This record gives sequence, structure tokens and C-alpha cells, in this order.
Amino acid sequence: MVSITTISGTTFPQSTRGGVSGIAGIILPLDAVDQFSAQTQAGPEGGRNPGGTINVTLRAGTNQIHGSVYYFNRNELFGAKSPFADTKQKVRNYNTGFSVGGPALKDKLFAFLTFEHQRFVIGESGTATQPSVGWQNQAKAILSQQGIPVNPTMQSMLNTLWGADVLAQDTIGVTNNFHSNDPEYGYSWNGLGKVDWRMTDKDNLSVHWFVGQGNQVAPVGSQLLAFYEVAPIHVQNIAIVYDRVISPSMTNQLLAGVNYFNQVFNDNKTDYDVQSLGFITGATLPNAPNITIKNFDPVGLTPPEGRNDITGHITDQLSWTKGKHQMRFGGEYRQAQLDAFYQRHVVGSFTFDGSQVLPTDKRPTANPDGNDGYRYALADFLAGQTSDASIIQGDQKRQVFVNTWFLNAGDSWQFNPKLNLNYGLRYDFEGPLHNSYQNLSTFRPEMTNSNGFAFQGNQISSLYPKYWKSVSPRVGLSYAAKQNTVVRAGFGFFFDTPNLNPFLDNRPGNAAPNGVQGNPGGPDPVYTLDVGEVTIVPNEPIFPAGTCTTDSPCGVFSVSNNFRSAYNMNYSLNLEQSLAPNVIAQIGYVGSQGRRLLSLRDINQAAPGVYDNNSERQAARPYYNQYPTYGNINQIESIGTSNYNSLQTQLRLQNWHNISSSIIYTWSHNLDEVTSYRGALPQDNFNFKGDYGNSDFDTRNTFVSQVTYEIPGASWGPKELTHGWQLNSLLSFHGGQPFTVHASGDISGTNEGNDRAVQIGPANKGFQGQKPNANWLDPSAFVDPTPGTFGTTRRNGYYGPGYSDVDFSVFKNTKIKERVNVQFRVEMFNLFNRNNFAPPGGGYVNVGGNFSLNDTIGDYNGAPGIGAGEPFNTQFAAKVIF
Repeated sequence: MVSITTISGTTFPQSTRGGVSGIAGIILPLDAVDQFSAQTQAGPEGGRNPGGTINVTLRAGTNQIHGSVYYFNRNELFGAKSPFADTKQKVRNYNTGFSVGGPALKDKLFAFLTFEHQRFVIGESGTATQPSVGWQNQAKAILSQQGIPVNPTMQSMLNTLWGADVLAQDTIGVTNNFHSNDPEYGYSWNGLGKVDWRMTDKDNLSVHWFVGQGNQVAPVGSQLLAFYEVAPIHVQNIAIVYDRVISPSMTNQLLAGVNYFNQVFNDNKTDYDVQSLGFITGATLPNAPNITIKNFDPVGLTPPEGRNDITGHITDQLSWTKGKHQMRFGGEYRQAQLDAFYQRHVVGSFTFDGSQVLPTDKRPTANPDGNDGYRYALADFLAGQTSDASIIQGDQKRQVFVNTWFLNAGDSWQFNPKLNLNYGLRYDFEGPLHNSYQNLSTFRPEMTNSNGFAFQGNQISSLYPKYWKSVSPRVGLSYAAKQNTVVRAGFGFFFDTPNLNPFLDNRPGNAAPNGVQGNPGGPDPVYTLDVGEVTIVPNEPIFPAGTCTTDSPCGVFSVSNNFRSAYNMNYSLNLEQSLAPNVIAQIGYVGSQGRRLLSLRDINQAAPGVYDNNSERQAARPYYNQYPTYGNINQIESIGTSNYNSLQTQLRLQNWHNISSSIIYTWSHNLDEVTSYRGALPQDNFNFKGDYGNSDFDTRNTFVSQVTYEIPGASWGPKELTHGWQLNSLLSFHGGQPFTVHASGDISGTNEGNDRAVQIGPANKGFQGQKPNANWLDPSAFVDPTPGTFGTTRRNGYYGPGYSDVDFSVFKNTKIKERVNVQFRVEMFNLFNRNNFAPPGGGYVNVGGNFSLNDTIGDYNGAPGIGAGEPFNTQFAAKVIF
């Protein structure tokens, strides 16, 4: 489920939740926030997405001048090294900022300004396996046994893209042989201004303007500096809010807001000329092609791409109190303009999975070290024999628009002193993406006159039918059963606004296009050519130019004619009991069911089988007789489901002998067929329900506790030293994240890239212990399925190591004058320096591949060094508040 964040009612850009990876691209200055609230069961005025609403209320100027100046510093000097590094790497994060507010005109006009600058340099935490000289020697031995020479172009590609100096570091051939010494780095400049004008006793006008700009250079899948992603970003958020008191019982708020977002991406190094090495892709850009040698560190991950979007909305809400009723009526109109310039696969994508030189069913007895997946994949590469090869030719740049609106009506009825009822209704209209250029298309096989394509604005008015039935009832109650006992319950429908990324930047694992801009037809045809298993010949073109054939079929993208907006049914039952004046306990059930979830399916998947070449596979596709030159046809559909059930308990202690604390325990289970909103295909596209299993973020047991102790000031000694001390601790423990064990490669013959393994023995969770580079599961427990068939292990059927983290901080507040306070902080994260590992293999485990713990959880989630659960580190801060 997706959540939305608003600043005083205006949607805030998603980029604040991640730049290149898990570290924010831009940030809202720390002292811009006055109040923060999160609602998972929002009333009918909220809920464009079912995950809940996070609302941030901004600070404002007052009749007194007030503000702050602050500085936060993290440095590896006061921390521990990564468990995968021999020495400490840089872990440096700096935040500097200020805020100031006051009157421009006493009692009438107020201004507030805040600014924050962040910069960081952070060493990498995990490891990778490079196709080193040692691994090359083992792969060349396989080629020699088969009488296959090393392809000189592929040897040159290896030395050029991975770097001869990197490859020379390991002469034996061991897994996890590389730890990058190149840190990620970045910065952002962020400012916000706000003006509040009290026009009359009944009229107030507020205006804010946020600007954020920055850049990041960080890994997105490769430990090689050349293939870190570079992502400059620029964001603006502007809102005007007019509040009117119509009568003592009626108020109205009118809000107009605009968001501007611009971000581009590229590889860190882009001056490769692989054509001069004899690797003839025909690409016009100098970026390295995307090459995946199964189990090894990939290269060429980010072609030049990005997006620019502007979203504006007008929202109005009327509040009316009448007797025991507090009613709210309103609505919103919103328009988004997106200029997408995604150019994925324009330099070619190549996969070498070890199935070509010597297929799995023809190999000699497996090496007992379990690393054959490395050797045979590299042998395929050195021979120049791909398991799949594809490229996109044509202009994928598109401009699209989306129009949405909603109406809401709700009431909070104090039925009697004990019972409060909340009920309401929301109506949403989510218009499909569109433009006037007739260059967005979907697959409609019945339209043979246009080669099976329907273009929006020509053959069809919209890519999928407009849906007019998104009616969301919401109901809740609060009942004071006894003086110290309160029962709460709620139920609501929440429709989901479709994210545009699946339609324009889908990133599928097969050779289908990236979105509705990628079909081979219309005024701006785009050819996604797939030559499948091909032998690369030096100085000869790998792909044909701009044509679809049975040997090099074109991928196709489609949106189901039955596509509808997803919805969730959220429900809860909660019992709250006051155990003492300072102690409150809660126990409750929270559940959710998702229906019509956006999913991706290849409706032209080849039948499972053993094929000698791409042409044979092509003939086994369902649409071959009608469209013999079309390969993968990825279709967005509304067929996903999800189920979440949880027991949630909480104990709150408020100011008991200067101690405040909360203790929260949650048992939960989340199941679905697909969690990712883009790019995730099932193992078998004609058995979608076969992927029903644990959600990607399923966590069974979670324990979180927060404790704050205000130390009483001593009666002796200088007051400046003995008063104002505060101790804080945050404890967090939860189970590991789920993962899937895949087959070694394309065993089913479908070439969809998602085959799973077969389990033949006990997995032995924690097989070699919980330590760096230890195998988490027993690799000998998994084998490939019979060629031409699918694996039998379940999606997300296994769990990685659990998570434990204890943070501790000391605050010291010192009053300098009546209105000036100086605060010093020492904040220690992961106090006991517990190693919190990511799922094995960096989240991807396959037969003959990596089953080891080779990364930390913070790095895995995109925030090495300073992310949650990373090795012990300390932050110092100083803040002056006036």
C-alpha cells in the first residue's frame, strides 16, 4: 500500500523519501515542522492511496521573533567499521540549518523562513563478486574442455568495463571477492518560506514556498564506481491557503497547490566506446551496455534518463458544526503533467546465465563447492554466447497528462456521552494517462489493420476504460464502555491512484518494452528487439535495425481493457484500557484486503520447453500464428490480491517519575501475488496465483520500545550543569525479510527471468551461522527443475536474519537567558554494534550462486553507514533555540 505525504494539505514530492537509493534526494528542513500526524484510517476527505495519510503542519511567524540555529555531525571516528571492510571507511553526514520567524506587521502579517544544507560521504557496506582472473581461469578451463575459444571481443569488454586492476585482485576465484573503497556522496540545499496574513478576524491567508536542490552519486546494483548512479534533483512545492470563518459554526478552507519535480539519472562514467572493441550494438550513446553475468557484479545499469512533472490541485473543505454533528464536505481537482525521458535498454541489455556453453542437464558432476553457477555463466560470457540479448531502438520520450477529482462528505456524531460515530462517503475519479500526440498505445489483437495496436486519441479514446464507480464508504466508532475502557472500530474502502511508473518506466525482467511508449507502430515507433540466444561475433552487428522478425521479435506493451483502479478494504478493532493515571494499554486487530492490485503478466509467454534457439521459442508463443514477429507482450492487469492480518499491542507510560515510554508488539502476516508496483513478473504467466505467498515486506514479529527519562535537577552545584539532562533510548527488534530461491537460469525455456528452484533437502536456516559471508541456507538443498519445467519452491518462501537495534542518546538543555536555550545532543545508533545482515545474496539467491550473507541491512535498503541497523555510529549536535 502506498502512503501520501502532505505539507499543510499540499502533496509533497515522493523524492523526499529517497534520492538515488535510500538517502533523501532533498529534505524538508528540520525546524519547518510544527506538527506531524499519520492516519491509516482517514476520513472521507483523505485517502487517494490506501496506505494512509501523513500530514505535516508548518511552523509560522508570531508576534515574537523566534527561531533556531543547528548543526548535526556524524563521523566514522566515533563509530565501528562495516563487518565486510578491513578498515573503517568514511561515514560522514552533516546537516546545518536555521529558522527564523516573526511579525512583519504586528497582529496582521507574519513571516517564517528556514533553511537546511545536507552533505554526506559514506563508504559502502557490502561485498560483490567480480569476474576476476581466478574466475576467468576456471571459466576458460570449461571452454577448453568443450573446444570453444575465448572470444577476443568479450575479453576486451571484460577488461574495459570491469577494469583490469579490479579483475587482477583475485587470482584464485572466490565469492564476495570485492569490497568497494569508493564511497557514495551527495548534497542538498533546502529552503522554505511562509507568510501568514490575518486579513480580518474571519479571514486568513497563508502562502508557503519550498525549494530543494541536490545531487547524489551512489550504487544501485554495482560496486564499481563507474556504474554508480548520478542523480541531480530539483523540487519546488508552493501552496496558497485561504481560511474563512463563515459563522460561529461554519468554516471553509480553500487550497491551491503546485508541485514541481525534475530529476535526471545516468551512469557515473559514460565515455565507453564498446563499438571500437568489436561489440557492435548500433547504439548511438556512449554508455556501457547493461551486462549481467549471473552471480557477478553487473555493469551499465543507468542509461541517460529522467522525468519532469508538474502537479497542480485546487481543494476545498467546508466544516459545519450543528448540535452533536461535526460535518465536513469538500472536493478536489488535480492535474499532473509528466515529461518522461526514460531511455532504458537503448544501449542494449545482455544476460549470460550459464545455460549456453554447457546446459545444466549435460554438465559433469557438480563441484562440491556449489559455485558452478559462477563458472558456467562466465564461460558463456567469454564465449560470447548470450542467454538473452535485447535493445530498444527509437525515441521513447513522451509527455502525458492525468486528470483526477474527488468529492467527500462526512460526519462525526456524538450520539451520546459514551458513543461517537464517524461515517462518510468519498467519490473518486482517476482519469487514465493521455496526451494529444497519438503516441501512446496498447495491444489489441483484434485490430489487425493497425498490426494489433490501438493508439490513444486515434483508435481508442483512452488506454483503458474510464471507471466511474469508485465509491468509498467509511465508518468508525469510539465507545467508552467504562470510565477507563474505550472500544474503537473502523472500516473503510480506499481506492488507489495508479502510479505512472508502471505505464512509462516498468523495468520488466524480460524483453518487453518499458511502457506504453515502447510499441513498434504509430507516428513514433519504438522497437524492443530480442535476439535471445545469440553468439556475438566480433565487429558484426548483434541486432537488426528497426525491424521485427521471427529471429529478432519485438517486445510489446499492453494495458488490459479490464484494468481498473485498485482498492483496499481496511478494518480494525481496538480495546484501550487505562491501568493507572499514567499508564494506558491497547490491544487490537488490524486487517486489510487489497483487490484489483496492479500486476504485470506476459500474455505471450512461450510454452515451457527445451528450445535450441529463439526462433523455436517464438513458435511456441500463443500469438505466434497471428503476430509471428511479436515476442514478450507484457500487459498491466488488475488481478492482484493481498491480505494483511495483525495483532497489535501497546503499553504507554506518561511522565511516571520523569519517565515516559511506549512498548509496542505486533504479530502480522502479509500475503500477495506481487508486492512491487512495477517490473515483477510471475514465474509462470499463465498461473499467476501460483505466486501467491509471503509479501516482500512480510514481517511476523515486531517489537519496538521508546524510553525517555528527564533527570531531576540536583539541588547542589551550578544549575547550568545539574539541570536539563535527558536520556533517551529506542529499541527495535523484528524478524528477517523474506526471499526467493531461484533456479540457476532459464530452465523452463520461457526466458522470462524468474524461474524458481526445487528443494530436495532441509534448507537448514542459519546453515553456517550469522556472520559475514556465511551461507544462510544449505546450497545443496536446492537444484534446478527438470529442463522445460518450472520450479516448485514458493515465492518468498524463506526468511533472512532477524534485526536487532538499540539506540541511545543524551540531551542537555541549558537556558542562557529567558528566551534562549542551548541544546547539545549525543546520539548513538546500534549501541551494541550488532551485525544486521540483509537477506542472503543481496536479496537474490539462485542455484549454483550466492547463498551467503554479503551485505548489511542498511546498505541493502539504500542507506549504508547511517541507515537503520548499520554498524555503531554516533551523531553530535548543537542547537540554539530562541
